[in-house]
Amino acid sequence: MRPSATTGHHRRTVRTFVINPRSDEEFVARVQADGPACASAEALQATLRSDYPKAVVRPRQLEGEREEVWYVYREGTWVPSR
Repeated sequence: MRPSATTGHHRRTVRTFVINPRSDEEFVARVQADGPACASAEALQATLRSDYPKAVVRPRQLEGEREEVWYVYREGTWVPSR
């Protein structure tokens, strides 16, 4: 959990994964299983690369956004779903 900017107390952060390609059910399941336990996008990327060597995880960083959104690309970049 992160400390709140206004109170200093910890609050739970909502994390959403935007996964590409969505059509790869095994990859989607792996991200959904491993992602919540990872403390950082870099940690998830390292975990995924054991089976998906091109995987890239990029956090979206918008000022004032309370939700964490991580973009997770199996091939390192967006690819069309089949």
